[in-house]
Amino acid sequence: MIADTHYGAAKTRVALRASGIELVAPAPPASSKRDFFSKADFTIDLEDGAVTCPAGVTVAISRTSKAKRTDVRFGEHCTSCHLRTKCTTRRAGRIVEINPAEELLLSARKARWTPEFRDRYRERARIERKNAQLKFRTQKIPWRGLVKADAWVKLRVAALNMGRIGRMPGLIG
Repeated sequence: MIADTHYGAAKTRVALRASGIELVAPAPPASSKRDFFSKADFTIDLEDGAVTCPAGVTVAISRTSKAKRTDVRFGEHCTSCHLRTKCTTRRAGRIVEINPAEELLLSARKARWTPEFRDRYRERARIERKNAQLKFRTQKIPWRGLVKADAWVKLRVAALNMGRIGRMPGLIG
């Protein structure tokens, strides 16, 4: 399934993986306040169960439940840190949330920049273009009922395909 970032969230990835469906979609970027470090600036090592901040401080991930996100708290490490002004405004220090499906998100964020992902994701542009052509000048399907709507879509797609075939060089004339 090729989709946009909206469908790349952890919940969707877990559900599609459980159904055996491969998702080709970028993971949502890690958000942050303006001019502050984002979660992407922290090194998350799930194998060792640790998170390292941009200043080099490593804190262990304490798993309490598989159902909820886990907060990794840097607490007292932030008090005297020289990067504090770029990291957090919280008195108690920076918190990094670890999602139960963090492994899926990390691999998706890493894969996003590979040539293989970009080649497969490029297919989405073709699909979007065809959807736009299908919906051009038609806000709603003009016929009521599932059978008639299905027939309208098939006729519309056939007309689009005929128009494309008519523009192919060497087939007519």
